[in-house]
Amino acid sequence: MTVPRKISDAELCAFLDEELPPARAAEVAAIVQCNGEMQSKLKIWRAQDQWLRATFAPLAHEPVPDLLMQALPTHRAPPFPHRVESLPALANGRDETLKWKMISLTLGVLLFATVLYASGVIPGTAHRQTITIDKKMDQPRSLRGS
Repeated sequence: MTVPRKISDAELCAFLDEELPPARAAEVAAIVQCNGEMQSKLKIWRAQDQWLRATFAPLAHEPVPDLLMQALPTHRAPPFPHRVESLPALANGRDETLKWKMISLTLGVLLFATVLYASGVIPGTAHRQTITIDKKMDQPRSLRGS
């Protein structure tokens, strides 16, 4: 006896819409027939599907209102998968946007490195040192005692 594969809700929906391959549809039908929980789930889904179709059938073939059409973006990406029809114009062999992005990135890295260098985080860099002058140094040599 073979163990039946698990049926996901997506596959159950496909079964309900008669979109499964015939062999898998027969498997699912046999599993559903033995499972009361799946039968009740399918019964609810069928009733819901019938109600939705009956309720919205009059609207299905109406034109989209002008207000909604105006809300759509005027420039939309082509549907996936799409083909590149033409390449953007290149200036001196490089795309201007790419050039400015590279300049911005370079300046950002230099600024970051400068901050790290000045704060002493980068090893081997000169740290600012505070020199404390002993009070004895301000005294004449004869009074220092050394």
